[in-house]
Amino acid sequence: MSGIVAAVFVFGVLAAVTGLASGGAPPAAVSWLKLGLGVILLVVAMSRWHADHSGGDEPQLPGWMAAVDAFSPAKATGIAVILAVANPKNFALTLSAGVHAER
Repeated sequence: MSGIVAAVFVFGVLAAVTGLASGGAPPAAVSWLKLGLGVILLVVAMSRWHADHSGGDEPQLPGWMAAVDAFSPAKATGIAVILAVANPKNFALTLSAGVHAER
């Protein structure tokens, strides 16, 4: 949760610094950014769906995920923040919230 809050804060500050958070109608850059993020999310979703439904062998657990059992509390917190912010859905929502929070 704190990672998402931090991401919204960072995106809000970046939006204020770059001028994307100006009042009134959103600038064209915001519309292009939303369109680009939408296309990226569609491509990622299609590739994931294709990979999951291609048949074949049972998926293997990645090595880093098997190592999570031995993580210290600090390392587990760090990976939780990274995974929360790196999730494409969370990234798009926090970016949108950060840009609109400064208006």
